[in-house]
Amino acid sequence: MIKTLKRSLKTFFVVINEEEVSISSLVLEKKASFKWVGQNLHLKISDVSKILDFPPSSQALVKLKISTPKKSDFNGIKWVKESGRDGKRACFINLQAYAHKNNIPISVDSIFYDEWKNFVRWDLVTQGASGAKEYYLDHTMDLSVVINNYFN
Repeated sequence: MIKTLKRSLKTFFVVINEEEVSISSLVLEKKASFKWVGQNLHLKISDVSKILDFPPSSQALVKLKISTPKKSDFNGIKWVKESGRDGKRACFINLQAYAHKNNIPISVDSIFYDEWKNFVRWDLVTQGASGAKEYYLDHTMDLSVVINNYFN
């Protein structure tokens, strides 16, 4: 849980008047604190002016920014291994059927691709581009904020 928290905090930033500050650095510098309440993480920044100097009479725009992690992987169904007496033929047929049924492209990085590419029903399945495809990982969160204004 702590390793996950440390990894997660590196993707969280506070943006104050367009200046971005990492929440993990704020915690290390003791400008912010956190605690667990059940399964919920409570983050507290007691004094925003300790992070960034600005006149008390001016308005401070404070935002929370979360970087969405990216991963990359091959594009489509990738055939990487075959075995058995009819392995090559059976794998090729199953690969095509699964790709067609689920509307997923067939990766051109698959093994034996040059041998079977001319036998694929390209009118039924699509061809996945070569190389890695980047995608963003999904994350879900609920956010509640308490702001105490002692000046007005």
